Amino acid sequence: MTKCNFTFITALLICLIFADKVNANENLNLSSINFVANEALVEQQIAEIILKQVYANINVAANVIPMPPSRASSMNLNLESDGEIARIYSYGVKFPQLIRVEPPYYSLTTTGFCLKEKNIEIKTKADLTKYSLAVIRGVAHTDAASEGHPNVMAIATGVQLYDLVLKGRADIALDSGINGRKFLAKKEYSGLKECGTIANLELYNYLNVKSAKYQKPVSEALTKLKSSGELKKMIQKAENEVLSKN
Repeated sequence: MTKCNFTFITALLICLIFADKVNANENLNLSSINFVANEALVEQQIAEIILKQVYANINVAANVIPMPPSRASSMNLNLESDGEIARIYSYGVKFPQLIRVEPPYYSLTTTGFCLKEKNIEIKTKADLTKYSLAVIRGVAHTDAASEGHPNVMAIATGVQLYDLVLKGRADIALDSGINGRKFLAKKEYSGLKECGTIANLELYNYLNVKSAKYQKPVSEALTKLKSSGELKKMIQKAENEVLSKN
């Protein structure tokens, strides 16, 4: 074999090996994935930070667009996004066409907030029946808690949620504990208090059929992060980052 032919064959083999690696990367779509998230909720902001790191571990850039919860759900179901960053388990039961990525990677509580002057204490969903409620429209965990309740006001934002209680138009604002405490730390909401937690719920990444190929690698990455203790560190760091903001 001539030196020229040997050089040509060697170069060809290198190109073929490189092409195989590129094709493998393309099969995982290593460029980016586009998620939607419930806007202006503390737990969603924390989840975004965590999930971006999880996807970075499989060399995928996760882009997240915050929007009203109902709109986020609609975009996911209509395949206008690749999925949602953080929804509860029952969200996947309600919409079985979506793909729940196991294991869960974060959690929230369903907590009630009321006027300090009110003698209100809640521990279960049944305790809510005596009170008028306010929830943010499209948030799955508070939708589940208030389902079937005869006196619920669904509004668009957290500011509206807590203003309803301050003005006496609702007895209880249902929210995640971490989001509500962020509001209570503000001077204008100093007249409010926590009046109990009725649920502790785990949060999952949800994909749709467009992005189904990510289920396995993300699941494997999450499992490794949980077993190593690294996920716990990521959660603490993300919480500190978000809660330190005004």
